[in-house]
Amino acid sequence: MDLIVHRRLPTVTWETHMVPARRNDGTRPGGNIEGRVFLDDRLVRWQVFEFQQVTDGAVSLIFESANAFRRVRYYGADWRALSDADLSLLSWRT
Repeated sequence: MDLIVHRRLPTVTWETHMVPARRNDGTRPGGNIEGRVFLDDRLVRWQVFEFQQVTDGAVSLIFESANAFRRVRYYGADWRALSDADLSLLSWRT
């Protein structure tokens, strides 16, 4: 019989120069920024919103699901008007 050893994986944390997407009270830094919710082709629910980095003021588009996080740095101002399919494609850009 083979012995199976399980190792604990390291915890992933936010980069220190980024502000949290949400505070404990549900608001976002700099005010409650409007976002959007959509379902991808696997029926995963994503919340999408913009936030500004502390260090350089750059604005990123954040995609957040129960199990994943994506950040897109280059995107159009019309991202809220994109179809769910196009928004899902956009989430894979870096």
